[in-house]
This record gives sequence, structure tokens and C-alpha cells, in this order.
Amino acid sequence: MPLVLHAMITVVMANLGTAAAHIQDEHCDQGHSDVQSQKCSAMALLQVQTQSAKGQVQTEESFSHENEALVEDAAGDELTLLAIAERELNLKGTRRWAHPVNTPRHKTPNFRTHQHARSQYTRRPWYCKPWKRMEKESIRMQSKLKSKFGADDKERQIQPIQDIVLSTVDAAEKKPLRVAVFAQAAYLHLLPSLQQCITNVGAAQANTSSTVDVYLSTPTAADDQLQFIEEGVKRATPGLGLLEVQKTQNKGADMGQLLQQMQSASEHDYDAILKIHTKGNNKIRQSILNLLCGSVDTAQKIIASFAANPALGLAGVNGWMSWRGEPSGSNDAQGKIWAPWEQKNMKRTWSIISPDTPMPPEEAWTCTIGSFWWSRGSSVTSNPLLLAAADELLAHMQLGYSPHTSCLPEHAMERLVGTMVRADGAVIARITH
Repeated sequence: MPLVLHAMITVVMANLGTAAAHIQDEHCDQGHSDVQSQKCSAMALLQVQTQSAKGQVQTEESFSHENEALVEDAAGDELTLLAIAERELNLKGTRRWAHPVNTPRHKTPNFRTHQHARSQYTRRPWYCKPWKRMEKESIRMQSKLKSKFGADDKERQIQPIQDIVLSTVDAAEKKPLRVAVFAQAAYLHLLPSLQQCITNVGAAQANTSSTVDVYLSTPTAADDQLQFIEEGVKRATPGLGLLEVQKTQNKGADMGQLLQQMQSASEHDYDAILKIHTKGNNKIRQSILNLLCGSVDTAQKIIASFAANPALGLAGVNGWMSWRGEPSGSNDAQGKIWAPWEQKNMKRTWSIISPDTPMPPEEAWTCTIGSFWWSRGSSVTSNPLLLAAADELLAHMQLGYSPHTSCLPEHAMERLVGTMVRADGAVIARITH
């Protein structure tokens, strides 16, 4: 009898998981906007997956102290919990593959966004957009992408993920590079943790008699706070070049702020940029920042890696990246990163970025979980495709920030940025000690 009961429970749970996935797809396709609908459509599947992840976490005898702390801090965040569980499994070499799911291409964008978001978004007239000069370059890039993604697999030359091992990087050759930090600070009380990174990058640049440009977005700051924030950054940043403290619109989370910063910085191209933000989970944020810019030596070695390898396009933190293809070690958060609804969301968002070209092939898919990375400026912040599409992307992004959401363009951008870099033939690397 217990055996029969167990079998019945297993079948019911499997059916629940299938139904939840169907409900999630339905909600994403219909473009539901309220946060409650978002939660209802995703929670059933998340609960099934989270219970599995929690069981694995709790029964793992050799679970690392670092991940133990991360799980405790991420108690209310299902996706983060799944990513932590997958990270631990990958560190142990027990890779779990998420099988690709074929989904229909959506020709018309259909995002879950608050109705008032579009009405409150005011587009600038064409003559106020300095990045309009990028339009011809964008058309050229679309033609290049069309031929690239329409070519045979053998001609695509999509590179496997590579490694930057900080302990082996030689920073003795100090080649000056143009470097910038793009920081998004929606939570002003967490700005000091970002400032420490900005300080370290500035000191690393000062060691090569170079400067660092800083773009800081503060969408929640009061007008009378901006001057004090600016003065604080100036005092704390050695080797400071250009500083722009911008009160951006609070939409699209950190990715929406980045798009607005890119528009402001469109006249500049950088050899290397650091993208960081005030992620609310303290332990996860600090864990990622430590490997990206936790010391002057770390920042200097990563900048040196961009100087030494012209093909390097983007670098993220090992354990907080997901990709298709080689090598093993991708953190797919138990299949959540590339879930069917997120694949559809990627295709809808891509139809805005480059409507006349197919989305990059699956073997190029790459995601920096949490949206922290180093990259070459030409790959991201001065990418003509992204700059030309910035207004339209922002128009579809959600006003404010709501946790536990999916199927929004800001989530797709988390996946498409790395995918675009890799699909263009550039190298993507994971940073380790």
C-alpha cells in the first residue's frame, strides 16, 4: 500500500508540474500585467522545482559554507535558490542538463507590463537623440547578423566559454585602456558596496596613469541628494575621468537603467566596462562583486585580460553564468534560466532589437545571472543595435521593480546581452580565483 500511494503521489506531482508550465506559457503569451497574475502563473512550477532543490541542498553533507549562507539569505527567492542549488551541484561535477524546447516565434511583441508604464514614458524627439547617428551602423550590423545567423553552423565560429583564472593572470604589463563603470543604484543604502568597486577600478587605472569614467544611475534619489552623491564619488574615486550621476527613470530594473546610461554615453567607446548594480541580496551581491572588482589587484588583472586578448568580449563570475555548449559547469538554475516561457520572451524581445534577423542560434545562448559583468564597450554599451532599439525596449519595460516576475524584456536582456556578444564571434569567459 505505501508503494502504491507513493506512485500515485508521484503521478499527481508530475501532472501538477506539467499544468503549471502550461499556465505559465499561457500567461506569458496573453501579456498579463498585474503582479498577482505573475505570481499565480509561476508559483506552482517553482514550488515543485524549489522543493527538489531544497531537498538536494539539505541532504548534501559537504555543502559549502558560502552557499549555505546564500541559501539562508535567499529564502524568499525561488530563482535565486534554484541557481544556488545548481551552482553547488556543478561544483561537485554533477551536471544537470536542461533540454531545449522548441517554441513558436512571436512576430508581435507582447509583454506583461503595467498599463500606466507606457503612458508615463515620454519619448524624446528625434533631434534630441545623439545616438541616432548609430542608425546606419545598426543597419550594417543587422545585415551582418542576417548573414551570420543564416550561415552554416561550421561558419558561425561560436566560441566555447573560456576561463580567466585570476591567480595566473600577469598584470605586469600595464597597457593603458579606456575603462568605464556603469553602476545602477536603485537602493541608495547599498551604494557604498558599489563605491568600493568604483574605487578599486579607479586605483587600478591610476596604476597605469589612466582614468576611469563613471556612469551612476540613481532613479530613487531626491533632487537635493544628487549633489552629495556626486561629491562623494569624486572624493572616493582615484583616477576619476568623466563622472555622470543621472536620475534615470525607474523602469526595467537595472537593465532599463543601463539602457538610459548607454544613451548618455553613446559618444564614447571603451576598451572595457564594468556593469554592477545594487542587488538587494547582500551575500549574493558581495560574492559576485568580490570576483569582479573586490580589490585593486582583481580589477587590474581583469583589465589586463582585456588588453591581452582582443577577442575577449565579456567576462562574468564562475557559478553565476549559464550557457549552451562547452564546457560543462553551466548554471541553469534547474532549467529555469532557459525555461520555455523565457525562450519565448527572448524571441519577442529580439524582434524589437533586430526585427529583420533571426534570433542568434541556441549554441550561442549565454546568460550572466544577476546581470553583473565586465565587457568590451563595443560589445554592449556602444553596440549600435542596442542603442537603436533602446527607446522601444524602454517603452515595453515595467515601471518600478517587482520581485518574482518573468516574461518581461528586462529578463530577456539578461540573456540576450551575453548571447549577442557570443553570437558575434567574441570570447566569453568565466572568472575564477
